[in-house]
Amino acid sequence: MKKNIQLRIKLFQAIRDIPYYLGDENTNASCGAKAKLLGELLETIGLKCRLVFCYFKWKNTPLPKKLIQKTPHEQASHLFLKVYSPERKKWVIVDPTWDSKLASYFKISRWNGLSDTAIAVPTKRIYYLKNKKGKFLSCQKFKVRNFDPTDSFTKSLNSWFKKARK
Repeated sequence: MKKNIQLRIKLFQAIRDIPYYLGDENTNASCGAKAKLLGELLETIGLKCRLVFCYFKWKNTPLPKKLIQKTPHEQASHLFLKVYSPERKKWVIVDPTWDSKLASYFKISRWNGLSDTAIAVPTKRIYYLKNKKGKFLSCQKFKVRNFDPTDSFTKSLNSWFKKARK
C-alpha cells in the first residue's frame, strides 16, 4: 500500500514539473494536457480519476498587469483532477499545473498521495467534465485543447513563464 502512495507522489511530481507551456499538440503542457496525462498514469496504477474544471479571472493571478491587459478574455477555464483515494474513501483534488520553477510567483501544489492539493487558480466553483450521456469523461477520451503558439497572448504568456523560471 505504501509503495502505491509513493508511486502516486512520484508520478504527480514528474508531471507537475514539466514546464507549463501553452502550445500545439506536439508541445502543449497546459493545465489540461498535464491533468490528462497525470490522470492516465494514475489510472494505470488502479486509481479512479475524473477531470474537473473551473473558471477564473486572469486579473486574480500573480501575472503582471501588462500581460493581463493582453488577455483576449477576462475569464478563462482551468482543468485539473479529482482522484479517488481508497485509503480515505473520498475524492481529492489533484492539480499539477504550475511547475516548481514558478514558485516565486505561484503556489506550487504538493501531493501526499492522499489529500487535496491546492487549485492553481482562484475559483469559487468546480464542474465535472461529462460526455453527451452525462457520464464522467475519462482521461483517455478527453481531447486536450491545443493553443496556437504564435497567437499574441499565448506567445507573451509563454515568454513570461520562461523568464519567470530563471
